[in-house]
Amino acid sequence: MGTWGNKAFANDDAADWIINLESTSGTRLLNGPIRRALFISKIHHSLPIIQKNKLFQIANYILASGATTYAAAETIAALGRRPCTDFPSESLIWVEANQHYFNKRMAKRAYVAMRFIRNHSELRSLYEDSDSLAEWLEGVDDLLRRLQELQDA
Repeated sequence: MGTWGNKAFANDDAADWIINLESTSGTRLLNGPIRRALFISKIHHSLPIIQKNKLFQIANYILASGATTYAAAETIAALGRRPCTDFPSESLIWVEANQHYFNKRMAKRAYVAMRFIRNHSELRSLYEDSDSLAEWLEGVDDLLRRLQELQDA
């Protein structure tokens, strides 16, 4: 049985992703989940409703349930000095070493990707099927607020 929780780093996919990120420098691994979510979002918004179910199936495979996108977006917020309260302390070393890569465009891309994850992802569907949707949305909405602040700064 895997780890499952309401927070960005409380799932196996996200925990594995952040461990891999810590062994790198630069933003290549950081931007991957965001790029995938933006790609699926762009396709999603251009398809007729009948084709969206097929896209949803493909998107779930590509996005690995959205957990890594959530973790990446939280990491981008941390790079912009707006971390969540439960950001992994061991990952702060990576954040400090890579803070110079942060820019407003990263925050904007993470914001758009997380809006898609919030509204159209398998991750959201999993929370809808549990008793934790309100708590998950609270965390995602807090992240979206912080990412918006970074864009406006």
